[in-house]
Amino acid sequence: SRVRVNEHLSTIEKDTNGDALWVWCYPSITAELRSLLLRKCCLTDENKLLHTFVFGQYKRSWFYITTVEVQDSPALKKTANILVCSILPCYVVH
Repeated sequence: SRVRVNEHLSTIEKDTNGDALWVWCYPSITAELRSLLLRKCCLTDENKLLHTFVFGQYKRSWFYITTVEVQDSPALKKTANILVCSILPCYVVH
């Protein structure tokens, strides 16, 4: 049989003031994983450049982070960047 790690999807925004806002996630996320994803996408460190794509493995799950810059959007005047984070399970065969 296979043991599956939970899947996850999140949206994070960085506003023009430099604040990172976790705007949506499904299902819920642990504080530990939230901290890891924020650290990996460099949103909380003003000295680091944002990467357009980051991936890695954490506790037998793969995470993928895609970042886009918001340019001239009347609907998102105070949003500088939008990130989509996904976590996909690794399978363990017993």
